[in-house]
Amino acid sequence: MALAACLKDHPEFRPVSQNGNDIQACAKTRIFGFIDDLHFQLRAKHNEIAVRSASRLGFWDLGTNRRRLASLRRGLQRVAEGCRGLQRAELIQDA
Repeated sequence: MALAACLKDHPEFRPVSQNGNDIQACAKTRIFGFIDDLHFQLRAKHNEIAVRSASRLGFWDLGTNRRRLASLRRGLQRVAEGCRGLQRAELIQDA
């Protein structure tokens, strides 16, 4: 699964669990070590991945979550570009 591989390769993400089309992960900021919980729901029928990210502590992260998820999105786009013959839904389904 492309998403799980991107999470493993990203230095800030740590996959926690996977159950069917749901993936739980956490991310830790480099400087202060704040932890964010992430939930990814794979929606193959709609060719999308729904993402929810919540900080365990505090109200604002100075844009860290946004930058981290943008980096993950770029990684998934690179995977998609390398698999031009596949449909997008195939990228998020189990291989």
